[in-house]
Amino acid sequence: MAIDPCEVDRLEQNASEVHRLVQSTRNNFAPVNRIPPELFLLIPQYWSDDCRDQSLIAMTHVCQGWRETLTGYPFLWTRLDFLDCGKTSVYIERSKSSPLKLSLREDGTPRHRVDALLLVVPHIGRIDTLTIKGGKSLLQTLTTYFSCPTPLLRFLSIELECTPPLPLSAGLFNGDLSSLCKLSLAGVIPHLPWQQLPKLTTFKLQDVPGDYISVTSLLDFFTNAPLLNKVELFSMPEKYDASPGRIVTLPCLENLVISAGRNNPSRLLNHLCVPAGASLRLRLDPAESPLPEVLTNSPENLHNIRFVTSAYLRFAMSNFSVQLNGPSGELHMECTRAASSYLSAATALDRSSLQSLDYFDLSQIQRLVVSTYEYATDQINTSPPSHILNMMKDLRTLFLNRGNSRPFFVSLDPGKNPSKRVLCPKLEHLIIYTTLEVLFNIPELINMAKERASNGAKLHSITLASKNVDFCEEDLLELQKHVIHFECRTCESVPEWDSILDGGSD
Repeated sequence: MAIDPCEVDRLEQNASEVHRLVQSTRNNFAPVNRIPPELFLLIPQYWSDDCRDQSLIAMTHVCQGWRETLTGYPFLWTRLDFLDCGKTSVYIERSKSSPLKLSLREDGTPRHRVDALLLVVPHIGRIDTLTIKGGKSLLQTLTTYFSCPTPLLRFLSIELECTPPLPLSAGLFNGDLSSLCKLSLAGVIPHLPWQQLPKLTTFKLQDVPGDYISVTSLLDFFTNAPLLNKVELFSMPEKYDASPGRIVTLPCLENLVISAGRNNPSRLLNHLCVPAGASLRLRLDPAESPLPEVLTNSPENLHNIRFVTSAYLRFAMSNFSVQLNGPSGELHMECTRAASSYLSAATALDRSSLQSLDYFDLSQIQRLVVSTYEYATDQINTSPPSHILNMMKDLRTLFLNRGNSRPFFVSLDPGKNPSKRVLCPKLEHLIIYTTLEVLFNIPELINMAKERASNGAKLHSITLASKNVDFCEEDLLELQKHVIHFECRTCESVPEWDSILDGGSD
């Protein structure tokens, strides 16, 4: 009986299809394939960027089911790095109409291929994220191929390493950044050409010399971005060209960080209205008299610290930190001084820093933390600690930590003041942390507590916390007579001061 070769081929093909069906059905019963597709597709979200592409391609070769599931989910194929034309083409095809995330990087030499980059030019209209990191040639590439509108672009980061910094082209993205939410610029001159940024919420600027920035250009930028929520300026302008009296309000601002270096941030703050509820953080290096020089000349501009209810003061020979909190927001000031000026300016820095707190209304402060105060004086009435405590009519709790805390608790002693006034008449709790026995002057504490009690301002509690420090039992018993509650305990480490300001005491 003759057998038709074509029939044999057909039977063989049918057998192969049945075999593949059996294999596929068997794979469906594997435990891993019992995971619902919507959960299975979450796995790639936990990969690092370094292995994302390699792992994704490997998974598509495990079985037909995995391949169909992964290739049918466009969002997995939206990250383009332009290292290979074939890969770029496949990703563009599989991403369908999903928003694209583009990354252009170079380390000395370009890592992207121009022919691969050209493949995405027709799809610029669906770019969601664009990250540029490298040298001068990358900016030229950006200007050449990205002059078309990008109406979907939400995240833009440009970080260039070139001297001098380069300006951005006015034709970039054809001036259309109407969907931009986050903008980060480093190493480029922020002569920002875009007139309207209605959705921008986050802005970061760094690595630009101050002589390339003007106050006016930043104010114009802020005016065109009314929804700004977070601003980080690690480059500050040297050009003070703003019109006198010009004030720009950022109504949605929640966090403003200014790292001023040697440039005075007041050049910008004089023209900004920081709303109530915002956190303002200033990083300075150096500052001879910080508060009056670096803050705005108009206290009304700082609505975020209109009402101060707690303060954290840290003064040391190498740095200082002033932090004021309240229901209307926060102000953080951090400064690190040059090593050569440690000894010569430490005392003057402490005195001027504390006295300059006159800038604020401290009458409603209820909690004060003082850490590492260096300045000591026997002239209690004129000392900065006495001056600042006298302004805190509502102070309830005082924390003193390490350093020279003596000027503060001695200032609380009415007997040391010729006028017999009682500083902080509502003070209830005094807590002193230290690791040095010499800083606990028990006789002075006894005298202060006794004098306050006799003046009708008896302390509710005094807490002494130290590490392996023994006290004279007779002195401790005497101190207990003049307060409602007294506690002496050991502590292995200094408490977290942020938690203390939040209400904790341990």
